[in-house]
Amino acid sequence: MTELKPTFMERLQRYLTSIATCNKRYPALRYILAGVAVFIFTFLLGNNSLFHYVKNQRRKAFIQEEYNRYLPQYEADSARLSDIRDNREHIERIAREQYYMHLPGEEVFVLAPDTTTAAQQ
Repeated sequence: MTELKPTFMERLQRYLTSIATCNKRYPALRYILAGVAVFIFTFLLGNNSLFHYVKNQRRKAFIQEEYNRYLPQYEADSARLSDIRDNREHIERIAREQYYMHLPGEEVFVLAPDTTTAAQQ
């Protein structure tokens, strides 16, 4: 009348028997499951997972975009710096305009912008 619940050992025995039956019926199943487990660990859970790859590709694209944005400015500044280093007239012009230097015997006049007309505009 009253059925007893199967014990843990009986349930384990029944489970192992079902696995053995499945193993006989589908002999390649264990290799397929092992392959799926390796695939999941390698591509989804490892340090070099698919998620890390996608994140690194996005970061690479962002850095490449920044590089392409700053490259023309870098080239222009490099050309200007090279021109300043090689051309004595540029050095003198910068020294006169920015640092108010002058040659002996020269007079330098510094004109300040008119503040009254600038305030009216």
